[in-house]
Amino acid sequence: MRLNTCSKFAGVLALGAAAGLSAQQQQQLATESSTSTPRTEIGGTVGLGSFSSMQGTFLTAGVEACVQCGGRSGVFLEYSHWQLTPPGGKTSALNYVAGGLRIQGKNRHVRPFFDIGVAIGQYDGNPHDFVHKSESFGTGGIACGAGVSISIGKRLYLRPQVRMAGGLPKGVVVGSFSVGAGYRF
Repeated sequence: MRLNTCSKFAGVLALGAAAGLSAQQQQQLATESSTSTPRTEIGGTVGLGSFSSMQGTFLTAGVEACVQCGGRSGVFLEYSHWQLTPPGGKTSALNYVAGGLRIQGKNRHVRPFFDIGVAIGQYDGNPHDFVHKSESFGTGGIACGAGVSISIGKRLYLRPQVRMAGGLPKGVVVGSFSVGAGYRF
């Protein structure tokens, strides 16, 4: 790890010299580079969600990660489990994964973000009227979301967010509001 920091420092100094920066400017740039913001985030989420074609509110829980998130963009990954058990009915569940590009603001403490990517999932449960037979189907399509990441100290975050995903093959779209909390390293 120490070698990696030293090579970054040397690389920034070389780039600064090539760009014609003064020694003081090169030193400041190198110091900022070696103490950059954490690059990977991992956490959990809880929230509420619904389907475009079904009645009821699903409880959601999941895990999330963002890789290379120290700058203006990164790669987000997410797994969510959705569950609905109506009074007197059978449990319906959706498991889905999503991933894609995250574009975010510059502020270190409060960072708005927008996600765009793909999602795939598997639904097992009952139709919205709870009368017809059970059904199971795969779904997938575009995943998009937005929210704000709020820093709590240097390593922790709280992230309220909204998500939409799906569209294929049955035109099923899911939407959710959740709050994530996690750790940066």
